Amino acid sequence: MHREVRVLEGAGPWPSLRDAWDRLVEGRGASADLYDTCSWLESWAAVAPAHLITRMRTPAVFEDGRLRALMPMIAGRSGRWTIPAIGYRPRYRVVVDEERPDASLLAPLVEAAAGAGARELQLLALPSTDPQVRPLCQALESSGFRIHLTEGTTECLANAEPSWDEHARRFPEVRRTTRKRRRKAQTLGSLRLLRYGGEGGLPLDEGFETYLRVHAASWKGDLRPLTAAHRQHLLRAADRRRWVRLFVLELAGVPAAAHIWFRLGGRAISYSTVYDQRLASLSLGTIIQWETHQAAWEEGAPEIIDYLPGKGTYKSRLGTLAPRLLVLTALRRRLVAGLALPLAGTARRTARRTVHLARKIGAKVGPTRSSRGRAANETPAPIAPRMLSPGPAPPPCPIERLEASSSTELFLAVAGGWSSPRAMKANWGQDDVWWLVGAVPRAAVRLGRGKEPGAPLPVREIVHFEADAAVPTEPILEQLAGALGRQIVVPQPARHGAGPGSAVKIHHAVLPWPCPRAPAC
Repeated sequence: MHREVRVLEGAGPWPSLRDAWDRLVEGRGASADLYDTCSWLESWAAVAPAHLITRMRTPAVFEDGRLRALMPMIAGRSGRWTIPAIGYRPRYRVVVDEERPDASLLAPLVEAAAGAGARELQLLALPSTDPQVRPLCQALESSGFRIHLTEGTTECLANAEPSWDEHARRFPEVRRTTRKRRRKAQTLGSLRLLRYGGEGGLPLDEGFETYLRVHAASWKGDLRPLTAAHRQHLLRAADRRRWVRLFVLELAGVPAAAHIWFRLGGRAISYSTVYDQRLASLSLGTIIQWETHQAAWEEGAPEIIDYLPGKGTYKSRLGTLAPRLLVLTALRRRLVAGLALPLAGTARRTARRTVHLARKIGAKVGPTRSSRGRAANETPAPIAPRMLSPGPAPPPCPIERLEASSSTELFLAVAGGWSSPRAMKANWGQDDVWWLVGAVPRAAVRLGRGKEPGAPLPVREIVHFEADAAVPTEPILEQLAGALGRQIVVPQPARHGAGPGSAVKIHHAVLPWPCPRAPAC
């Protein structure tokens, strides 16, 4: 057997190694990870600054011409090498070709890095469950490195059962809650789950465009251009290897939530979930997360379900395993004697930043943090106060008093950005009445009671059903005044310190009206 160790410079050699590299990762069973693949690294290189690419150093071991192990790193100043990352990289592993790595492959990688000038290795976010961590530490110590190992953030994992039905039975509360929320959402329209990518799926690029729109309407706002480009490149590369599944959940024909999964080796990775923030009260993110789980079993049962590091309500329910990630700093003894601990402290501070290199690369584009909390379907400025009177011969336009029902109240609560119908109704006056205007209909208007018999009726709230956000409000109120034969008044906008209900609230419904009427005019 002939063994050859080389240090690859830059990204030039990667394309010729891509298939062999990705197969190494796929062969690692439960330790297979998207972030170790050449496909991920090339997606990173597609958007990373050129100076980082030129500083890439990848020690690689070949046996009889076959790739056996790699350790991609970025060579920094003073011999400090760190991992390639953009925005956020949850994990890092040395790439080997077996789930239980051959320790003899790790020592040549370490020696090659040292020979290429590495004096400090910052290996951030090593999975403590990976069987290669211990032999890697031994290889580093044998090569004259002093190791400083600390615990980092927590992973969120779950062992997978042999079948989906068995796995789902482990989480009866989640399954029961999801079914209940699904029935609730279906009162506003039909739910449809679309799959993009993979064999038999819809075109991936179409799904990604929809994903971007839902992402922009979510609490996360627009993706940074840099992150969007990286993510699209990654999805295309993963689709060529049949790793990716992108799902979109439609409610009443409106894309409402999206979820991206990756499956490679024995690991299924829940990568990204977004939902339209205006529909938050329907829990559509929870629905799509649970219903797309089953896709992980389509090509055989995985060994591990990976929810990625971090915390969240849904993760806490499904992530039954919480191993720690490790931050490993290795310092070459003979060259930095006496400086090991101070430099290790620097590495820990670097680790706490979680490698947010993207913040140095591109500016954020999209809504600010404060603007994300504002209901996206509510106009920022109310209409000016004025009196609307019925004309002598108003054009015929049907109106209908809106009777209370669970579906209509849920629809109005969603349109107004309320957490629930109960919270919405707590803001209504005792004698407020909702009216549907138009045959389609065009809008719903909440009117209060006049101060005395025959007095003008104050407008409290308007929900537009038309897609155009610039649709004028006055014609709708004029039609309503004409049909009722009563004057309608738009109150003065609320001043600082004024009580609730003193200004008109205007919303544009995300979903179509759930009970359409036959057109008449």
